[in-house]
Amino acid sequence: MKLNVYGKKIEIVWSNDNWLVLYIGSEGKKRIAEGITIPSSIQQDEVIQYLADLFHESATPSQNKVFEIT
Repeated sequence: MKLNVYGKKIEIVWSNDNWLVLYIGSEGKKRIAEGITIPSSIQQDEVIQYLADLFHESATPSQNKVFEIT
C-alpha cells in the first residue's frame, strides 16, 4: 500500500509477519524507513490512522492528511 503521510511518500508491505516501511524517492527508488516501526498487531485498515497519529506533528496547512495513493 502506497501512502502520502503529510507530504512524504511511503510504501507499507506486509512481509514475514511484520510491516515493512519504505520511503519512496522522487525517482521511484525505495529505501527502508528504519525510523518507522508499525507493530505487527496493527491491521491493514488501521495503518493510515496509526501513521496519522504517529506523525501528526509533521502536518502543515497544505499537507494535513494521510491518505492512500495509486
